Amino acid sequence: MWYGGNFILTDRMTVGELTAFLSYVLQVLNSVMMFSGVFLQLTRSLTSARRIRAVLEEQPALATPADPIAAVADGSIDFADVSFKYSAAAARDALSHVTLHIPAGATVGIIGGTGAAKTTLVQLIPRLYDATSGTVKVGGQDVRRYYLAALRDAVGIVLQKNLLFSGTIRDNLRWGDPNADDETLWAACRAACASSSACSAHSAWAACCQPSVSAFSSSMTPAFCRVFNSASLSFASASSSSFFMGRLAISIRLPVPVR
Repeated sequence: MWYGGNFILTDRMTVGELTAFLSYVLQVLNSVMMFSGVFLQLTRSLTSARRIRAVLEEQPALATPADPIAAVADGSIDFADVSFKYSAAAARDALSHVTLHIPAGATVGIIGGTGAAKTTLVQLIPRLYDATSGTVKVGGQDVRRYYLAALRDAVGIVLQKNLLFSGTIRDNLRWGDPNADDETLWAACRAACASSSACSAHSAWAACCQPSVSAFSSSMTPAFCRVFNSASLSFASASSSSFFMGRLAISIRLPVPVR
């Protein structure tokens, strides 16, 4: 600009020529900045790709035993002197010498502050982690003896933040069983205490759900999640157990078809 101003004062350049020159310089500069931005995004993408690849290639530490148990007998839960830590190098256990028995058909509430390992206790039941010491039993059998898919299909977990997928109520409920008819869905909703409000009429099955932002109340969304979080659309029978920990609920269900 300073040189351009001198050129204009000495009649060596017009104002229009200076304006055109600055415009071209800005266009070139913008292109160079976009090009450098591509390189910046490329380096970030390569780092993300390496992390995604590491996750995809990770081998699960938990394995199904050679002769697994294929079905959960009942909903009883037992912790026998269970201790757990997330890392072998951790100085303290998240859970230490926990012993409890929950008979089938019982409902148990566990209350504790943030970081009290309530969720950790729940995660040991479907064998998301193995106990560091002690034994966790479901249906009278060590969880490490079950076929992993069978054990986790028998455990339903409703988290604090629940999500309904895009689509209708019927589409969401059929995540548990794609072939379920309306009568089966109604029976499952009644078992999960979700048969009122939005399900008060058959036309409500076509009501649309939006992801993350739900038109249903804070109690109805978890109720729908309870319906379709079981692969067989089972319902909690008299021989099932239920946990309620703050805003997290877990139930152990038998593979009893809905009637």
